[in-house]
Amino acid sequence: MTDVISSSAPRAHALTKDENGLPVFVKPEKTARAASTLRPEIQALRAVAVLVVVVYHLWPKTLTGGFVGVDVFFVISGFLITAHLMREADRTGRISLPKFWAKRIRRLLPASLTVLVASAIGVYLLVPQMYWMQFFKEIAASALYVQNWALASSSIDYLAAENVASPVQHFWSLSVEEQFYLVWPILIGLVVLFAQRLSVGARRSLVFVALGLVAAASFYFSVTYTATNPGEAYFATTTRAWEFAAGGLLAVVGTAVKASHGVRTLVAYAGWAGIAYAVVTYSGQTAFPGSAALLPVLATVAVIWAGDPDSAVSPNKLMGTRPVQFIGGISYSVYLWHWPLIVFATIVFTDVQIATKIAIIIASIGLAWLTTVLIENPARDWKTLVRRRPRWTLLAMLVAVVLVAVPTGAASWAMTQQATAETARAATAVASAEECFGASEFAVPEGACDAVEHETLTPQPSFALEDEAEVYDNGCYADLVTPDLNTCIVGDTASDVNVALIGDSHAASWYPAMKAIAEDNGWALSPYMKSSCPMSAATKQDDEADIERSCAAWNDTLSETLSNRQQPLDLVVLAHSAAGDKYGSDRETVDGFREAWAPLVEQGTQVVVIRDIPQMTAGTNLCIAETSGEDQACDRPENEALVDDLMVEAAKDQPGVTVIDMNDFFCRDGSCSPVIGGVVGYRDSHHITATYSATLAPYLDERIEAAVPAVADAASTK
Repeated sequence: MTDVISSSAPRAHALTKDENGLPVFVKPEKTARAASTLRPEIQALRAVAVLVVVVYHLWPKTLTGGFVGVDVFFVISGFLITAHLMREADRTGRISLPKFWAKRIRRLLPASLTVLVASAIGVYLLVPQMYWMQFFKEIAASALYVQNWALASSSIDYLAAENVASPVQHFWSLSVEEQFYLVWPILIGLVVLFAQRLSVGARRSLVFVALGLVAAASFYFSVTYTATNPGEAYFATTTRAWEFAAGGLLAVVGTAVKASHGVRTLVAYAGWAGIAYAVVTYSGQTAFPGSAALLPVLATVAVIWAGDPDSAVSPNKLMGTRPVQFIGGISYSVYLWHWPLIVFATIVFTDVQIATKIAIIIASIGLAWLTTVLIENPARDWKTLVRRRPRWTLLAMLVAVVLVAVPTGAASWAMTQQATAETARAATAVASAEECFGASEFAVPEGACDAVEHETLTPQPSFALEDEAEVYDNGCYADLVTPDLNTCIVGDTASDVNVALIGDSHAASWYPAMKAIAEDNGWALSPYMKSSCPMSAATKQDDEADIERSCAAWNDTLSETLSNRQQPLDLVVLAHSAAGDKYGSDRETVDGFREAWAPLVEQGTQVVVIRDIPQMTAGTNLCIAETSGEDQACDRPENEALVDDLMVEAAKDQPGVTVIDMNDFFCRDGSCSPVIGGVVGYRDSHHITATYSATLAPYLDERIEAAVPAVADAASTK
């Protein structure tokens, strides 16, 4: 990882230790350059941190808390960077931002951009085209060091939940660090400038106060935000700043705190034990970072503060061994390489066995060593840039970043344009109503369409994920954390027949069909939809408190809006994700649905429940892309694909509530197909493509008319 100030000393000074084993800097002539590689505890921390991350990524059930290795790196970076800046401030009374940034660029960018370029090539050669848009977009975001914010945004996007891990997903932590390297020297530099006329001690005190305020504010935000929105909080720079600040505070005052070798040995053991405990006991269920991050952060601070105590039982007797120190020295590049290798191996081999995992570890270390020797070290000492003004390094960085970000970003944009064109082609195909196209194949006797050949699948499997209902883009849909009820009307907005489509993203899947029905019948259709939040009076259960509150607020507003209508709705169509929504027990879920519907039924509104659709397996569209959807290779047995729908259970024996089952347009003869009539039916494992939904319109219309003839009669008489 990017704890970018090496544990070796700057050129002007060499690192040795005082009587307490803590770092001090002396002039080069008093200490050989080889001595500048001391601080074995930091090298050991780097080694352990990167190894637990790698093992966690390969065997997530073995070291369930291996992700805390990232936090260890954050603390190390905060300590080393702050120590470097304070030495410069003590020596010169100021901080040169251009020089600082130029050094960081020479240290970091060559290796990271090398891995990004290799990842881009790997994506082009090894990854199915359907993932290119996402992967190239993330490579561009990583080159610009905003990958953490891109992933934070995806964490609140319900439709992005099935995004596969890209080979550069791990750049989120590097992005956090780069943002820290951008802001941190500015913060300390401003404090130093303000205190320029004060003594070194007073200046350090002010820096300590400033860093303490940052740490306190960030920690408070981390705790509160993690409790309400852990998905986004995990990637946010603002929830991690206090971890860097913890290392920074130690850098400001650490060497002033003296202790015996015995005390420091005990503190070192306590620190290593704290890290080990977090690695073994934390898991994906741990609310993180939040207060849980205190343990690995303070444990890392303890190990750094303890230094290298001169004790026969010091943990550094083990941690100072050559293998550990070697891994620590190449830890940044190990981190860079290990994740792309894991992703590409998973794509190539599908089922990654233990031999492949061991090979990934060996390859990561080998590539890391080569990168360190051939790229990192030469770039850091590249005389052409070192001897020039810092602006030349900054310019070189800009050119290098552009050369990576622009082509990959352009590739992602080009794929987006292709997806848009594919959507237009699909709309044209639906409008042409070709024989046996889409759902019409299942509307005729089996075998009647065998002679019909479709030249190409619609949409192409590579773009099926983008074939979504327009409701997501026209302001009529609320995301996971938006509590507001979006009010829209489509169809015949002046009609006296008022219909609502209510539910979550599975209701949104039916929007193209319902919109077509409304337009054909002259209805005014109001879509009320929110991610993972169907109409219910029960309390939604979710790991993220803000999603629970948002759903409850949305349902309250929905109930109030429907109750206050001057003219009651004629028809409400409901749909939801039967497998995804949690409202306590089955009984509580059923009761919650019924309680929410009761006011509608009382005012004479007809309620129709569409049974949830069959679910495909993850990777179904990849299967379609590889087989062209032929020979039912990607079908799923009906008994596995169908899910129990408690909304259907709630509708039983309820006056004014009717169930419509459209699953015979997905399954036939005990098998459910993701390709029907030349149309790819699923965006992912459980959402219908807008194209297939549109082809279902006439058949859904027939069943609505049969279920609630009064609404059809009203449309014909009004």
